[in-house]
Amino acid sequence: MFEHIVAEASDAIIVAELNPDTGPGFRIVYANKAFSHIFGYSCDEVLGQSPRILQGKDTCAETVKEISSIIHAGKSIRRRILNYTKAGQPLWVDVNIVPLSLPSDQRQRFAAVERDVTNDVEREGRLEALAFADPLTKLANRRYFDQTLERELSRARRHRQPLSLAMIDIDRFKFVNDTWGHPIGDRVLVAVARSLLHSVRNYDFVARVGGEEFMVLLPGASLTHGKQVVERMRADVHAQAHVVVDAQTIMVSCSAGLTALGEVDDKETIVSRVDRALYAAKSEGRDRLASFDAETRELANSSSGRPDDH
Repeated sequence: MFEHIVAEASDAIIVAELNPDTGPGFRIVYANKAFSHIFGYSCDEVLGQSPRILQGKDTCAETVKEISSIIHAGKSIRRRILNYTKAGQPLWVDVNIVPLSLPSDQRQRFAAVERDVTNDVEREGRLEALAFADPLTKLANRRYFDQTLERELSRARRHRQPLSLAMIDIDRFKFVNDTWGHPIGDRVLVAVARSLLHSVRNYDFVARVGGEEFMVLLPGASLTHGKQVVERMRADVHAQAHVVVDAQTIMVSCSAGLTALGEVDDKETIVSRVDRALYAAKSEGRDRLASFDAETRELANSSSGRPDDH
């Protein structure tokens, strides 16, 4: 009866035994019908194979190492891991691995019960995206930005690497909303967001943190390098972020504040400083960049006008 239950179970079940002929690995000695249905392998194809046949390029190596260590110690473990079907389709499974009690003269064996949880993982991913993304621009939101800033500050200190932070604000955005209406204002926000993403480096981080305010984290960028990146961003906004409404073109400019990580800065300090720099850029006429030097504690001279005019 037990064998019939295992054979007809809806979850994939394999039994593997220690294979002393090929080193410390295991080889599959049994697979049920559900295993073949879920992963696309016939039982004959996997008999004698390592369970690692199910792993692929994006399977977490740390999870694999942890599972291997636990089962070699004769203990049970349950984890969620990315496996792959015979056709190469990624498949998230909840795998429960337990050692089997056998006479001492037999090779060590374990049973693995694998349940397909791909839909659950995808749904969780969508919910996480909603929690951390701005629904209009699809950029990271303030919550995600705060977490990322903490992480990047710690990394920059640990590796003694520079880090710059920019705050970018769309000029006269209230006038756009009041004149053209909020739907057009939303189009401007989306256009600016796309422009910012287009002009940053692959490893920079852009978030929408307020109505018309954006934060940009620049890992590895000194204040001097950060100025070059932000000026390029402002130039792209000038060139790309305009919106056409009934044959009229709404031109968009932005002001920016910039600062770099100081030796004793925490999150609140660096955000306060970049906010002061942005306020200075706005106060001096908008459409410009102002930077705050953490070492001299002074606002640097602002650039103004179209960046490509300098």
